[in-house]
Amino acid sequence: MKNTFLRLFKRETANGQYIAFVDGIRFVAVFLVIIFHLQHLFDAVSLDPITVWLLKPIYQHGFRGVDLFFVLSGFMLGFNHLNYFAKNGKNQLISTFYKRRFLRIYPPFFIAMSLIFVGNVYLIPQYTFSELLPSYATTIFYINTLVSHYYEMPVLSNVTWTLEIEIQFYLLFPLLLSHLLNLSEKVRPWILAGLVIIFSIINKVYPSEIVSILRYLPLFLAGMLFSDLYFRKQLEININQLAVNILSLLILNLILIPDYNFFAESGTILVYPFLILAFFVFVSKSNLMASSTGICVIGSMCYTIYLTHTSVIQLTERICDFLQTNNLMHYFFTLLAISISSIVFYLIVEKPFMAKRIN
Repeated sequence: MKNTFLRLFKRETANGQYIAFVDGIRFVAVFLVIIFHLQHLFDAVSLDPITVWLLKPIYQHGFRGVDLFFVLSGFMLGFNHLNYFAKNGKNQLISTFYKRRFLRIYPPFFIAMSLIFVGNVYLIPQYTFSELLPSYATTIFYINTLVSHYYEMPVLSNVTWTLEIEIQFYLLFPLLLSHLLNLSEKVRPWILAGLVIIFSIINKVYPSEIVSILRYLPLFLAGMLFSDLYFRKQLEININQLAVNILSLLILNLILIPDYNFFAESGTILVYPFLILAFFVFVSKSNLMASSTGICVIGSMCYTIYLTHTSVIQLTERICDFLQTNNLMHYFFTLLAISISSIVFYLIVEKPFMAKRIN
């Protein structure tokens, strides 16, 4: 029964490889983002001091789940292309790369944004058609942050700015890869580590006034560094599972607990990408994430959850306000609604577009 359930939701890939710990990281990342977007409910619920102490770093700094996604993107693209290069002795064609990326991410994205547009205009009218149409148009073409600086007009979905950063990385990735694959295996990780440091310093000295790939490039590069080390099996750790799991949790706490300014406005900005890299290393050696069916299922659905959860939160707020539910019931009803809507969208919309083979 467990295997059947897992097969129903299990992520499919074009190359047939499934890396279980990746869904574990996806689970952590999307969990952090959801809790962050529900922080207003945490603030309104009376909790005991210990629970508040445990949860506060998550719901205040859960936005760092986005950083985990960026590092993960760098890892997955780097790993897949290193694997392709090892098997075929050549780079994947750029046209094939973009076709695969487009077919994998754009149809679910377009359908989700279209449903959200219709819902906001006709089902729970917050905007008129003409008010929301510009935001819809710029969102589905991934240019909203470029033309509006994110905040100057109604945003169809307040999480899509991260997808625009992803698209910018996809445009840059083939150029990065073509140069890196020409380097020797001994030199490549040092070059990548150096690039992480260099672009971190650039962001510190010359902070960007717009949301763009430049601000987050050190995170993507850290993911590519991890892919190189992981692919070449350079990450052997001879410690037991209990120690691995404890270290994973401790590093995650280091990522979450300090105030954002600790990383953004001090020399430790150079540490942050490597801190996430260390988290990835220990999670890749842990059986905790890979052994849980629930974690793997939620990790598989993370793209669907990420696309739809803020709109579901808005909808449940209206319903709970109408029903006058207490904050705790509101919280659990929201999580239930996110779960149900994500399962439906994932199975009907997203999963059919997985593992489409393009030659």
